[in-house]
Amino acid sequence: MGEITCAAIDCKHIDDHNRCRLKKISLSEHYIHTVHEGLQHFWKCKMYEKSEETKKLERMFIECLKKDGIKNV
Repeated sequence: MGEITCAAIDCKHIDDHNRCRLKKISLSEHYIHTVHEGLQHFWKCKMYEKSEETKKLERMFIECLKKDGIKNV
């Protein structure tokens, strides 16, 4: 398979140059109705998984919000 540059910087499957390390990927096709563009068509990777670093940062962020008294987190 060719080289795939991924825009999802928080995916656990990319390297330091945002290239996907997987040998095989699976994409799903999506259409979304928008206010200004009318319709957007895009492909979504089914192999996407959050990296451990991203999960850790999300937990830290939620803890900070809870300490500041933000509800519904």
